[in-house]
Amino acid sequence: MIYYWMRLFPQLAFYVTMIHETIKDITWFMMMLLLCIAIFANAHYVLNQMSPEAVAEGEEQPEELEPLWNKAFGNQFIDSFFTQYLVGLGEFNVDPYPDHPAYILNYIYFILATLFT
Repeated sequence: MIYYWMRLFPQLAFYVTMIHETIKDITWFMMMLLLCIAIFANAHYVLNQMSPEAVAEGEEQPEELEPLWNKAFGNQFIDSFFTQYLVGLGEFNVDPYPDHPAYILNYIYFILATLFT
């Protein structure tokens, strides 16, 4: 019944049905993709919270760490989630990684995120 009201012309009924079925079929895939993005966003968020005291002795301590993501929404976790979404799309901004104390871990997470998403 809903397809009858959503179509403008009788020829569009099949198209509207196809869109509905496609959205229904990719629901589990989208949930898994969002979960993978959230996992890597959480890892990114935790790495960004690393305090300067966590730097090993003998290494230069940065006064303030540059964020690992661009500030887009003002909320750190949402910004981290958005950055991981962009990594999944191919936006590879790794500029702040070399200056971070855990730069090797950043690159490992980056490579895993590109493979999974």
